[in-house]
Amino acid sequence: MFESYGQNIASSFWSQLDKLMIAPLLGFTLLGNYQLGLQFIALFQLIPFIVLKYTLPLDASGNPNRNLKIFTILASVFFTIMIILFSPIVIPLFFEKFIHVVDIVQILSLSLIPFSINTVYSSKFLGSEKSRIFLIGSIITITVYVIGIITLNQIIGIIGVAISYVLGMISLSLFYFIIDLRKN
Repeated sequence: MFESYGQNIASSFWSQLDKLMIAPLLGFTLLGNYQLGLQFIALFQLIPFIVLKYTLPLDASGNPNRNLKIFTILASVFFTIMIILFSPIVIPLFFEKFIHVVDIVQILSLSLIPFSINTVYSSKFLGSEKSRIFLIGSIITITVYVIGIITLNQIIGIIGVAISYVLGMISLSLFYFIIDLRKN
């Protein structure tokens, strides 16, 4: 129960932390652009979330759906490529006042692949009742994200914040991968 509560706090902290840090560091205009970029990416994160809700009971019962998990990761690779290629066309077409968001969206789209990998591992670990791994992973992700925001925003501004988000997702994927290797 403690680990589950800790995970809820870490998730809430993760989702609000960037707003609290970016506004004083870079201003509300750049925060707005960054949040718009995150909204685009959140749309594509729905697919791995839906797959997680489906695969978690299967993993808990010992029947993992490996093909669906692989398809989810491949779909994320496809969406990442499509976002990188078409966001410079689509965003100015529909959001002409937000052309500065294109770079942010392209960078944030790179987080879709590790995000999908993270949902696959999350399903596996939560299905086997190893929620402590999930909590430690969240703490690692938040730490990498905060350090990245503090250091990279001074060098490359809001692009650095977007890179920090991607690095946070990659660090979680690496952590899950290492834990999975040790468990097998």
